[in-house]
Amino acid sequence: MASNALTTGGGSQGGASGLVTSGSIDWIAFRKTIFTASTADLQRFATSGVQPATCQAAITMCSQFQLSYSGEQRLQIAINGLSGIAVNSLYMGFGYRCLVRELWDMPGGVNCVALCACLAEAHSEADAAWILIELWRLLKSPDNYAPSHAQLMALVKACAGVTAKTPFSEVINNMQSARCQLQLDPSARYSQSYMQTTTSKDIAKVLAALVKVSCGYLDNNTITGDYECAFVAALAFWLFDLRVWVEGDQQQVIYSNVKEPANAHVNVRYGNHSGHSAVVTSTT
Repeated sequence: MASNALTTGGGSQGGASGLVTSGSIDWIAFRKTIFTASTADLQRFATSGVQPATCQAAITMCSQFQLSYSGEQRLQIAINGLSGIAVNSLYMGFGYRCLVRELWDMPGGVNCVALCACLAEAHSEADAAWILIELWRLLKSPDNYAPSHAQLMALVKACAGVTAKTPFSEVINNMQSARCQLQLDPSARYSQSYMQTTTSKDIAKVLAALVKVSCGYLDNNTITGDYECAFVAALAFWLFDLRVWVEGDQQQVIYSNVKEPANAHVNVRYGNHSGHSAVVTSTT
């Protein structure tokens, strides 16, 4: 039985397109930041169940990297296609001034919406929130500013559905190996037994590793596992615009947007883990 622990090794310096870090965050300045909001804005936060401090904390975490141009364009098209209805000056669904659109207009909010929406496409809201908590810790954000699990669940719920009419779920399906063809319904895919084999910390480590490759800190990243590999590969391609090579457990090529695996930023390999979906990353 394969271990579900994720290990990351050192790699050489290299360049890649996609996410770009903007440096360390001044959390002292963050603590002293003064936020302003209109009554209408506060109503939207209250309706969604998301506190303004939660949004700002999540945006600050996501501001450490930048989406690729094509990834942001895909999300912009998705945002433009959202719809909702007005009820007593508030909007139900994705209205003109829903919380998602408010976040989209904030500096760094694009990254936050993108990450939450993509996580929600392939994970339950509860599991996506745990992944965000682990990512917060891995990015060395202070615990005293960390949003609660309930608050991050509300944030994910607010962003869920943004990518529903995009090809993202189809991209995930195309990245799956033949023996890992699963329903995209999160309630069917992410059962309790499933989450026992792939932990939120494992997934968060992979996401953090993608950031390093995208920023050019490492030449490439190799990810080995089962079910979660499809989501990781889809995210690397669709949102980060990285060169991806995906092969099955018999070394058959499932997907590639590069001629040789040696030229890929992200190598995804399905391994035989006896049904377990552990994710292991290594760097070269």
